[in-house]
Amino acid sequence: EAILNIREKLANINSVLPILVIAEIIYLIAGEIIILFTPLDKPTCMFGFAIGVGLAIFSSIQNALMLNKSVTAEKVTKSGVVWGYIIRLIVFGAVVAIAFFTWFVNPVAILIGLLSIQAGVYFVPFVKDKSKNEKNSNSENNTDEKKL
Repeated sequence: EAILNIREKLANINSVLPILVIAEIIYLIAGEIIILFTPLDKPTCMFGFAIGVGLAIFSSIQNALMLNKSVTAEKVTKSGVVWGYIIRLIVFGAVVAIAFFTWFVNPVAILIGLLSIQAGVYFVPFVKDKSKNEKNSNSENNTDEKKL
């Protein structure tokens, strides 16, 4: 029964995905505004940061799809999960490696942009708690109206 409970929680990851992506986009906007006020080379940093956040969004979506596929499948295959991580690491490695050999992207900004995953993960519980509180208050208001 504990395994079924874990599977149910993992199956709900898709309800968290939109909140996570929105938090990553907010991180992108805030980061780009901060870069505008720094003495750094703005175009390379802004482009690198946007690439990093784009990679983070790709990672979030790919991870959610991979988790959903492995949770809903009758037979969970480890090879599918491993291949998902390998593909993600190849994409990340290729993008960062290309950034190191080009002049128009700042590779450090890419790595900082990748941190948007963590920002999104920290942001999700606050949004979920707020939405639960709003739903509870709305349901209490509806029951009060029904009593009248």
